[in-house]
Amino acid sequence: MPRAFLPSFARRVPSRSTCLAALTGLACLTGLAGLAMSPAAVAQPVMARENLNATLWFQTAVERQAATLAVYRAATARLGAARRATRETASLEQAAQGGFSRKPPAIVLDVDETVLDNSPYEAWQIRDGRSYEESSWAAWVASAQAAAIPGAPEFIARARATGFRVVFITNRRCPADGPFGPDGLHAACPQKAQTIANLSRVLGHAVAPADVMLRGERAEWAASDKTPRREAVARTHRIAMLVGDDLNDFVPRARYVEQDHAARWGTTWVPIPNPTYGSWGDALSLTQRYAALKPWGGPAAAEPAAAGSAASGTSGDTAAKAATAASAQ
Repeated sequence: MPRAFLPSFARRVPSRSTCLAALTGLACLTGLAGLAMSPAAVAQPVMARENLNATLWFQTAVERQAATLAVYRAATARLGAARRATRETASLEQAAQGGFSRKPPAIVLDVDETVLDNSPYEAWQIRDGRSYEESSWAAWVASAQAAAIPGAPEFIARARATGFRVVFITNRRCPADGPFGPDGLHAACPQKAQTIANLSRVLGHAVAPADVMLRGERAEWAASDKTPRREAVARTHRIAMLVGDDLNDFVPRARYVEQDHAARWGTTWVPIPNPTYGSWGDALSLTQRYAALKPWGGPAAAEPAAAGSAASGTSGDTAAKAATAASAQ
C-alpha cells in the first residue's frame, strides 16, 4: 500500500509516551523499541496490523467479556424452551426437509472465536508483522493453547445437562488428499485430535470425536460451506440452536435474506461478537477495506447544515417576537 494512503497516525514514529497514551494504530507497533521487532517486521505495513484495536479489545476489554457472557447467559435461559419446542429447528436445511419433531435435540456450535479464543495467534501476527499462513495456523492449532470464550463452557455444560447433544462444526481442516477409511472418515487428520484435546481441556469433559466435524473430514465436506455437515447432524437430531461468530455458521452468506431470517437472531441463532476477522471481509484487500468505509465528511461538511439551522432559528425567533407583539396590540 502506498505510504500516502496510510492514515496520518501511521506516517510518523511517535514517542513512547504518545504510544502509551493512545495505544492505537500502526505507529505504536513500529515506534516502541520494547516490542523488539526485526527491521523486516516493521518495513512494510501488513493487514494484520490493521487488526490492532480489534485484537486488543478482544484480549483486554471488560466490555468484550461482558458481551459474550451476556449472549451465552441469554442462550442458557432459552434452553428449556428450546428443548420443548419440538416443532422448531434452527437449521434452514432441516426446516425445508421436515420430519424433525420426534428427533432428539442438538445444539451446533462453531469452534474458533465461538468456543476457543485464538486471539494470541492474531496478536503474534500483529507483533511480528506477519500475515495469515496455513503453516503458522497449523502450529497454533497443534499447540492446543486456546482458552475458552467467556460463557461458552457454562453454556455447553448446561446444554448437556438439559439433554442436548452438543456438536462442533469447524473449518479447521483435514488434509485434502485423504486418506479416507472404509467408513468414509479421514484416516489421518492431525487437527481433529488437536481440536478435541483443546476443547476437552477448556470444557472440562472428554469431547467425543463424533461430535467434532472438520472441513474435509469426509470427501463431501471439502468445502468451507457448513451446510453438508449441518445436514449430517439433522439426519439424526433436531437442531434447536446454532451458535457462531460468522454468518456462515447459520446460513451461507449468499442465502441470507434479512426480512426472512433476522427474527432468528437471539432465539434459535446465537451470534458471538468477533471484530477480528470473518467472511464479511476476508475477500477484501486492505485498499478495498478503506474504500468500503462510510466516513463522515468532516467539520466542513457540517457547516452548511449548522448555518442553515442557525438561520432557521433566527428567523423563528423573529417570527415569534412579531407574533407576541401583534397579540399585545
